[in-house]
Amino acid sequence: MSVQVYTAVNLEPVSCYSCGTIFGLSDDFYRHRKDDQKEWYCPNGHSQHFISETDAHKFKRLYEQQKDTSAALRGQLDGAENRLRATKGVVTKLRKKAITGTCAFCHRHFANMERHVATKHPTEIAEA
Repeated sequence: MSVQVYTAVNLEPVSCYSCGTIFGLSDDFYRHRKDDQKEWYCPNGHSQHFISETDAHKFKRLYEQQKDTSAALRGQLDGAENRLRATKGVVTKLRKKAITGTCAFCHRHFANMERHVATKHPTEIAEA
């Protein structure tokens, strides 16, 4: 008396590049041929193999990724430069108000502040 044991096999659908026949390869076989790039055959005898990514395709893909990254970084840099420019403008405006003795908050003029800057910090006036 013989006992038959059946096990389930998962098949990966593949079509022949030459005749178009659709057939299935076991998961293990499919994975091994994908990894080792060795030749195998369709049910009608046509030689098959998986094509690995060529160096040209790989470099093109990497180039596109770098280009995208570069564009994103350029955008961040432009934004940072714009914020810096705006901050410099505010600092310059406040500095000029301080030199002329004007309060940055209430915009009142204080003569003693203007005199103080003129006598104690003459280089600041020259730079403005």
